[in-house]
Amino acid sequence: MMLAEFIQLYPRFALAFSGGIDSTYLLAAALELGAKVQPYFVKSEFQTEKEMKLAHHMATDLGVELKILKLSALADPRLAANSPERCYLCKSMIFTAIRQAAAKDGWTVVVDGSNASDRPSDRPGMKALSEQEILSPLRQAGLTKEQITEKARQLGLANWNLPANSCLAARILTGQEITAEKLRQIEQAEQFLTELGITGARVRLNERKALIQINDRDFPLLLAAKADILEQLSPFCDQIALDLQPRDGG
Repeated sequence: MMLAEFIQLYPRFALAFSGGIDSTYLLAAALELGAKVQPYFVKSEFQTEKEMKLAHHMATDLGVELKILKLSALADPRLAANSPERCYLCKSMIFTAIRQAAAKDGWTVVVDGSNASDRPSDRPGMKALSEQEILSPLRQAGLTKEQITEKARQLGLANWNLPANSCLAARILTGQEITAEKLRQIEQAEQFLTELGITGARVRLNERKALIQINDRDFPLLLAAKADILEQLSPFCDQIALDLQPRDGG
């Protein structure tokens, strides 16, 4: 099914919006095709302030009001426990909140930005999509991540080359408790690296051990700022390591 055909079938829908390439392209393309779309962004402890601001900026750029739903993921002990089911449980929480808010606002169809490159075996959260009857028009149209990135570039979307991202909870080793303090430390550490000019850095925690993952091109920047990085991270880390494999993905 082509995206235009999807819009003909569903000319009015709510969108689970992250501000990333996929959901932004879907919003832009749907609006261009004449659809009426209401984007929703869910902000819990697992999303950064930077992500929320980016989502708001991208929606505003496209002339649409973004509705922000604030939830506490850590209020659910199953999520705080960080089990292998965390991603599914989190997505279920997110899509339930969007589904309920959309229904209250008069939107019956809810979609997300999953694409044809997303494999169910790698995405536990896709089970939640099915359970909540969330449609994935990009996936149904057979559009891959590579194709979406190119289409986003052609449309001139500001985030077309944004690195892949994952929630803050994904930085904590599965099985280790997620706390607000750990999430705050990770967010601050990654923001510090960004301010050094290191884009898309990840700081992963395993108890009091931190593993820094960066893109290949940023290794010289990180090594030049080694002393500053150690000073920034040492209050909550006894061991700080650098992953010599260049970062790939979320």
